Amino acid sequence: MEEVLLKKMQNIVGWLEDEGDGIFCPGGTISNLYSILLARYHFYPEVKTRGMGALPQLALFTSEHSHYSLKKSAAVLGLGTDNMVMVKCDERAWSVTWNPHKMMGVPLQCSAILVKKRGLLKECNELGAEYLFQKDKHYDVSYDTGDKSIQCGRHVDAFKFWLMWKAKGSEGFEAQINKCLENAEYLYDQLQRRTDFKLVFDSKLAPWIKARMMEKGSAMVGYQPLGGKVNFFRCVLSNPATQQEDIDFLLDQIVQLGQYL
Repeated sequence: MEEVLLKKMQNIVGWLEDEGDGIFCPGGTISNLYSILLARYHFYPEVKTRGMGALPQLALFTSEHSHYSLKKSAAVLGLGTDNMVMVKCDERAWSVTWNPHKMMGVPLQCSAILVKKRGLLKECNELGAEYLFQKDKHYDVSYDTGDKSIQCGRHVDAFKFWLMWKAKGSEGFEAQINKCLENAEYLYDQLQRRTDFKLVFDSKLAPWIKARMMEKGSAMVGYQPLGGKVNFFRCVLSNPATQQEDIDFLLDQIVQLGQYL
């Protein structure tokens, strides 16, 4: 099931039939860590046996809006966060982190790392433990994917994803994600229409209003700063069961609580 899913995902990403590899991971942070681990091994395979002391000082180039787990990976793998260089984009990636537990709605946790270069995962992580990965088994040992992983035991996270894809089909997932995008567009339109809102608001209003909504038990919505911008509400519409009435209720709650300021 894992191999079938990975092939399907690689096809959607746009890789050729004879390209690609991958493995399911315990969350997107570990998927991102794999990408740095593999990149380091690709350029300096001696790191596997000789360690970081045998390498020159390395730098990590990543998007200026990359996930914070990239900094964790730089720290864990010995590159150091001071040696990260932020750039405008990362279009020509050799690997993709895909989290089905987000927009696709698969129960936590479910994440995969897709790697364009076939065999790199195994080369980087294989240690060939003889009590687990015997070469003379009576079945095709290519299904023994454990040596591609930095883990030993792994959850069967692919199983729930495989069941959901069988039940919904690609068309079902497409409709589900389109509904979320429609909700995001509706929210944007409402923010443009309502005079009480700006697309990025001022000061500490967002955390104050969120706290009041949580205390009332009426709604939960995230907030954050971004670059030079101050705190603003961060509405991520990933649940296809959300209706336009729910979005109207959220905006009305924000307006109502904002009137107390």
